[in-house]
Amino acid sequence: MTATAPEGGGLLRSTVLRFTLAYLLLFALSAALLLAWLYWSVTAYLEQQSEDVIAAEVQGLAEQYRARGLAGLVGVLRERSGERGDPEAVYLLTDPRLLPIDGNLAQWPVGAEVRDDWIDFARVREPLGAVPVRARVFLLGGGFRLLVGREFLKLARTERLIRRAFAWALLAAVVLGGVGGIVFTRAVARRMERVNLTARRIREGDLSQRVPRDGSADEFDRLAEELNAMLARIQALMDGVRHVGDSLAHDMRLPLTRVRNRLEALREALPDDAPAQAEVQACVADADQMLATFAALLRIARLEAGGAGAPAASVDLAGVVEDALDLYRAPGEEAGIAFEAALDPATVAGDRDLLFQMVANLLDNALKFAPPGSSVQVRTQCLAGKSRLLVSDRGPGVPAAERERVFDRFYRVERSRHAPGSGLGLALVKAVVDHHRGTVWLEDAAPGLRVVAELPAADSRTS
Repeated sequence: MTATAPEGGGLLRSTVLRFTLAYLLLFALSAALLLAWLYWSVTAYLEQQSEDVIAAEVQGLAEQYRARGLAGLVGVLRERSGERGDPEAVYLLTDPRLLPIDGNLAQWPVGAEVRDDWIDFARVREPLGAVPVRARVFLLGGGFRLLVGREFLKLARTERLIRRAFAWALLAAVVLGGVGGIVFTRAVARRMERVNLTARRIREGDLSQRVPRDGSADEFDRLAEELNAMLARIQALMDGVRHVGDSLAHDMRLPLTRVRNRLEALREALPDDAPAQAEVQACVADADQMLATFAALLRIARLEAGGAGAPAASVDLAGVVEDALDLYRAPGEEAGIAFEAALDPATVAGDRDLLFQMVANLLDNALKFAPPGSSVQVRTQCLAGKSRLLVSDRGPGVPAAERERVFDRFYRVERSRHAPGSGLGLALVKAVVDHHRGTVWLEDAAPGLRVVAELPAADSRTS
């Protein structure tokens, strides 16, 4: 399998969470608008009610003034502003110089806001603080003035209650909506992660995986059903193609072996100086190449079919690489290519013969494309439960866009189509790596190509 960047975006990158937060914001805004409308409605009603009471007070006091004069009006004000009077009522009678004569205001309000026939000011009331007051002013005979108004005590208390309710309601909406959003997001994310995990395993080559269903028959279950049907169809098509290729390789190997043996017998029967000797020898070489191709196809098929599992015995990967280097150093010297090895101790739980085949294919591939006079670097490393093999050459490399496809059967990069080989070397490497539950990928060696095969270390496989 090829290496990829780690997946998983975390909760904050979840689309479901973003939708949930957007819904929470809309819900909080709606609640704020509702409370604002409620606040406006209640305050408007209380203000209108106070104005109606003031109007009635004014009418009553006017009748008292007309009937009893200024002295009678003072008596009425003392009675109404006393302990038995309305605690919210505000009265003030002043002389022409605005000096208080009677009422429950100590002085004429300073800085009052005049609106039509009304004035608005504030009066300090503990523990509410500044309480708004609305009043009307009337000129009496002789320059005397009468102020009649009401404190908005109910309005102030209502405002405090609404503000407190607004704060708690907004906090509750945020907390409950946030907790609900996280719970909902995690529930959806768990189901999405099952889909992602299945897709990841299928991408890694296990076409038998299916998206799990929970039996709820919801959108996720219907999506899983369609995906599973699609995967079953793809697996059937892939199995059919693989079966055709494997059957063809199996059926052709025997008659091809017979042809090769007959050509070999013909070559031995011909005199060494016979004109046909070279042609027969070339035919034998071609037959050997085709037999090697068929053998590689069959071996890949057995590995992909999950034949005998890799044994739990520990294999010295560095030792396997050393043995393969001994085999390829002589051909490398003939081609003018040196092998440079830096082999750290590394062990793998698996099949030594398959691992040797993997290393041999990587060395053969590097030797095939490395230019004369260059070198091939081979390294083994042991990293936190992983054993890693790196083979680097100074050849033309592989374009980044094609690095995923070079592990496919028979795929060859355009620039190497005329080089010897069948295009199965890296496919067999991938099959061996997959068989050992490892990963393999290509990197830019600048210049050249680096193949990295990472396999579980023996301790991690046997623990």
